Amino acid sequence: MDNFFDEDENDFKPKKGLKISQSKTVAPNANKKKIEENFHQQVEEIEKNKKEYQSDLNYLSTQVIRMIQDKTLARNKNNLQKDNEKSNLEQIVNLARELDIDENEPINAGSISLITLILALSLKQRDRLNELEFEVSQLKPASKEK
Repeated sequence: MDNFFDEDENDFKPKKGLKISQSKTVAPNANKKKIEENFHQQVEEIEKNKKEYQSDLNYLSTQVIRMIQDKTLARNKNNLQKDNEKSNLEQIVNLARELDIDENEPINAGSISLITLILALSLKQRDRLNELEFEVSQLKPASKEK
C-alpha cells in the first residue's frame, strides 16, 4: 500500500533559473517609472493647455476691448468689420465654454472670466460716459453765455 506521505526526492530539488524575489522587485519599479512618466506627461499637457487658454483669453479680451473702444458708428461699419466682431465674440464665448468643461480648470472658470471681462468693460463704458457727460455739462453754460 502506498503511503500518502511518501516523498519523492524530485519534489525537493531546487529549480534552476527561477528568481521570484528579483522578478517581484523589478516589476514594481518598472511600473513606478511608467506611472511617473505618465504623470509628468499629464502635468506637462495640463500646463500647456493653461498657457494656451491664457494666451487665447488675453488675445480675445484685447480684441473685445478694441471693439468697445472703436468709435466707428454702426451705420459706417462694413461687412468685414461686422463679421470680425461677430467672430471675436463667438471665439471668446467658445473659449469660456472650453474652460467650463475642462476638468483641470476650476469650476466655472470660463464663465467667471467672461463675467470679469464684461464687468471691466462696463466700468470702462461708465467712465467714458461720465467724461462725456461732464464735457457736455461744461459746454451748456458756455453756449448760454454767447
